[in-house]
Amino acid sequence: MLACINLAWVLHQTYTFISDIHKLSVVTSALQRTISTAAYIKGSVRSSPLLNEIDAGLYEGLTYSEFKITHPKHYNQRERDKLRFKYPEGETTITNYSSPALSYSCDRPTVGESYVDCYNRVTPIMSDIEASGDGDGGDGSTLLVVSHQAILRCLVGRLIRADLNEIPFIAIPQHELIRVTWSSREGKDRIDVDHIKIDLGDTD
Repeated sequence: MLACINLAWVLHQTYTFISDIHKLSVVTSALQRTISTAAYIKGSVRSSPLLNEIDAGLYEGLTYSEFKITHPKHYNQRERDKLRFKYPEGETTITNYSSPALSYSCDRPTVGESYVDCYNRVTPIMSDIEASGDGDGGDGSTLLVVSHQAILRCLVGRLIRADLNEIPFIAIPQHELIRVTWSSREGKDRIDVDHIKIDLGDTD
């Protein structure tokens, strides 16, 4: 939790003092850790369950090491086809989908998802991203997305026009800002991607 608080404060400082941030709005997943990460950022903040992490179904809560040891068959299937492997449906109930911004709270069974499911799930969020920026139809605003690795892979992959098979392997390091500058003018797209490392200092 200390690392999360430090990250939230660093993001607040970053987006307070970077002068080229224009019309900043923030969208997080409905999970508490992303909401906490965005807590200090000044701007319009909302949450969406569409940005929640990939649903691991029956294996929700397991580390990859535990998954590999306890369910080698499914682990190997995932290794062979990470894009289309769908976690099996589980009976575990998830209760931490609460968001003050959405007044959204529910208990639901884990259904299990694949990267393809997540790729399709974030489609409505892409409309928000496409509405920002300086391209045709854009309003010159900046949208900061605070989400999870699989979901960010899907969003970045769609923005950079990556092949669908490349999506599960896009590098999304922890504690980094990934700035995607996307514009479309006169039928021509320009996409710039920058990785900005966040120094959290000593979190011991």
